[in-house]
Amino acid sequence: MKKDEIDEMLNKLVIALSNKLAALRRTRVVAKELLLLIPHCLQHKECRVNVSEDIGNCKRCGRCGIAGICELRDEHNLPVVVASGGRQACQAAQGKHVRVVVAIACEKELSAGIWALFPKPVYAIRNLQPCGPCVNTGVEIAETRKVLERILRHDR
Repeated sequence: MKKDEIDEMLNKLVIALSNKLAALRRTRVVAKELLLLIPHCLQHKECRVNVSEDIGNCKRCGRCGIAGICELRDEHNLPVVVASGGRQACQAAQGKHVRVVVAIACEKELSAGIWALFPKPVYAIRNLQPCGPCVNTGVEIAETRKVLERILRHDR
């Protein structure tokens, strides 16, 4: 077995264990205690709108997954951070007000983030990579919505 294959297998294992552990904890939070982390590569590479500073700048043209994330953000009043890398993502997630993280990224970044944030619960969602890594990636919005609905507590 090659080193790359072993690394990939370990990353998948870390992600699966993190998701299982987070689910077993049954942590339920209000939206402001959750952080939804998304990678900047979710935005279409030809888009000229800057969503890194404010995801609300998205024009919702439908060329990428950002529009779906905006819909979830609006629906649940979620804090969302568009991260350009693992260090920025971890910095945002280490805030004291963040009790649970839902992170969308490639397996390598997810695994590194899970280790960096332990013991904070991290639900890891693998991004889709139809054009290869780091370019025009995607996300299953239905899967993300399901994870959020399992975690979010709606206090009235």
